[in-house]
Amino acid sequence: MSYSLDLKSSFFDKKQKKCCLRATVAGILAFLPTENGDIKITSEYPDLLSYFNRLFSEFTYKTPDIVKNGKLYFSELKREVVSEILGNSGLKSFLCEFDSDCCVSSFLRGVFLADGAISSPEKEYRLEIRTYTDGNSELLLKILLSKNIVFKKSQRHGKTIAYTRSADTIKDFLAEIGAVDFMFDYANAAIEKQLRNNINRHSNCDNANIDRVLDAAESSIKNIKYLEDAGLLALQSDEVQTVARLRREFDTDTLEQLGD
Repeated sequence: MSYSLDLKSSFFDKKQKKCCLRATVAGILAFLPTENGDIKITSEYPDLLSYFNRLFSEFTYKTPDIVKNGKLYFSELKREVVSEILGNSGLKSFLCEFDSDCCVSSFLRGVFLADGAISSPEKEYRLEIRTYTDGNSELLLKILLSKNIVFKKSQRHGKTIAYTRSADTIKDFLAEIGAVDFMFDYANAAIEKQLRNNINRHSNCDNANIDRVLDAAESSIKNIKYLEDAGLLALQSDEVQTVARLRREFDTDTLEQLGD
């Protein structure tokens, strides 16, 4: 099972108020492609479509059949059923009816359930939602911004997506839609990544310092040998000769350690 499906299935038994339930359903239907007003929902996971039908049944008796086509499953909501669920006023007018922050959060949850995907934080930080058109994407980005969540938009295979690669933004989005356990996954992953980076940085710094000490010691030993071969070392002061002897004996020590 994918990380995305794990997240989505965590909502299957989540109870919602009637207004938020309708907002979730509106989010599911919001940005899916339509044909003559009909909406086709496609997924690899029949359990997800069954969950959608369970939500739809709260507002209509005409829930769609789930049909398998190759590796995919799909169901189709007819235009009149969509109107029955959202009301004849349509989606944009329906969005204006949200009377609480929880309904906006529920709408965003539905949008993600329908066509969102998220990577496991152990692999990479990425969350995206297919919106199919620029207009849909701009509307979604505006709704997200009202919650202080900033996504970007891009094109893939001719379809528009809204996405983020920021761990902090993903955490904010997951908290907003009520996926708290998964938010902690990202929080913990970010902390672990920071710790690893700090350890690597310190390790690299230590290794660089050791390399510098060894290079300096090697250069000093070469100079000492040159003075010795030329008969000049014996002419130096007792202090210089003592340091030269210590440098040869303790060839990896720093100058400070030799001084001690």
